Amino acid sequence: MLKSTKIIGLNFDTYSALSLVPRGENLLQQDKPKLYIVVLIEGDDAFTKTRQALSEVEDLFYASSEPVAKKLQESLDTIKLLLRESESPQVLLAATSDDTNGAVLYLLGQGEDLEANLYRHNRVNSLYQASNEPQLVSGLLQPGDRVVLTTQSLKDLLGTNWQKFISLPAGELEDEVATLLSEDQNQPVAAVFIDQEAEVVIEEVIENPFALDHQDQTLISKKLALHQLLRYKKLLIFPIIIIILGFAGFGVYTKFQNQGQPVVTQNSTPAEEESKKVFTVKDFPLWLDLNLVKKDFNTKELSLSHGNILIQDVDKKVVVKINLENKSQQILSGGDKLGEITNSSLNGDVAWVLSKDKGLTRMEGALDPSLVIKTDPEWGNIVDIYGFAGNIYLMDEGNPPAGGQIWKYLPVVAGFSEKRNYFRDDTKVDLVGAKKLQIDSSVWILKGSEILKFTQGASDFFSLSGLEKPLKDIKNFFVSDDTENVYILEGNQLVVVDKKGAYQALYQLDQLMDVLDLVVDEKGKKVYLLSGSKIFSLELK
Repeated sequence: MLKSTKIIGLNFDTYSALSLVPRGENLLQQDKPKLYIVVLIEGDDAFTKTRQALSEVEDLFYASSEPVAKKLQESLDTIKLLLRESESPQVLLAATSDDTNGAVLYLLGQGEDLEANLYRHNRVNSLYQASNEPQLVSGLLQPGDRVVLTTQSLKDLLGTNWQKFISLPAGELEDEVATLLSEDQNQPVAAVFIDQEAEVVIEEVIENPFALDHQDQTLISKKLALHQLLRYKKLLIFPIIIIILGFAGFGVYTKFQNQGQPVVTQNSTPAEEESKKVFTVKDFPLWLDLNLVKKDFNTKELSLSHGNILIQDVDKKVVVKINLENKSQQILSGGDKLGEITNSSLNGDVAWVLSKDKGLTRMEGALDPSLVIKTDPEWGNIVDIYGFAGNIYLMDEGNPPAGGQIWKYLPVVAGFSEKRNYFRDDTKVDLVGAKKLQIDSSVWILKGSEILKFTQGASDFFSLSGLEKPLKDIKNFFVSDDTENVYILEGNQLVVVDKKGAYQALYQLDQLMDVLDLVVDEKGKKVYLLSGSKIFSLELK
């Protein structure tokens, strides 16, 4: 059986290293190839863009029916396309697949600062030679093998401890790296460990069954040495494994049955009551009167990205970007260029605007608006849009009795791809009544007074806990990849929970009853609340 561990160290806005290993349903499907990735990248917003790119590539890999080698090449091409605005992304991909002889490893890499090594019986063999051209390697793994995909920066960090490090048990790897990382470390690190478990023999002892011969050194060439796995007598441990897997499968099934369900509130204990963070807020500093932007400016939603807020006036057909730091305003466009505006979203320096009559328009800086996606006759009722990591998502309420869909458009060389279903085929979601879409690599949806969470197109766990009362009148919410928490407007209060739903704090907004929308700058410890034609600020405690 194969097991994997990933390591991610310090990351920066402009220099990041990330890794990916199989998880969720992809991990449970033993008969399908598994994907592993290490990426090293430089460029603006590197961490966020790379995290989303890995999610997109993961979806494409597991949905493809092509041979494994071709799936890896497609994955590499897609990562390079999604991260094309960054400086020469370095990528190391691996895939494992079972055949009649055992687990086969496929490896494809491109980059000077990445390494792939095979650790077999206290010996390290290089599988990947640093290169600016893609290199494909394939071969058979033996029981007890460990394959390590890593950034050169991690090897440099460990120094003389590298040999000892790669022989550690999987459970100790992350802790060992954590002890060496510090704020002085100026390079991100990442790694993936793929372990082929050694077979357990009960009935007899076989002397040195996995001994390496001299020919094994050919592993550093284009192909791994192919070795037949030894056949053993029937193992006494097999019935025990079946029992354990039965219980484990039941636990996983129970967990997935609960995912994506309506929010459930659990009452807190008296001990928890004493530790509640409850703040009554009576003073709300006025941050900006929108009449100063344009007389009688009227907006019902806010969008936040990279220190700027985007607002729209559907009647005046105008879209404005406002800087958080100095409140400077930039009118991006307006009038007939945008058409009948319904929704807008800010993603980095790019503003997206959806109109009923034209479709989706892209605006960036002083460039003229560009219509990138025309109105689609298959759209039902688009209730919200969200730009994330270069992609654009449209939440379609659908036409009853259809349950609706989130349409996903990916950047391609010629513009944007054809629309794709975000939800997996086996994930059925009724979006009638959905009001708000937010994305932080997972997709969050406000429907009525329920907040639903989805990851990679499937239901994910989110359940409120630690609240005194159920939330019955959720007006709006905010979450992003820059926040640790989820911020929920309910009645005249702001409820803060973490991304699993655990209570963190409560702000009672006694003097501010008609809040329409909010955005949160956790780094600046500010909440911005839209009420009427004014935006107020709230200090986070």
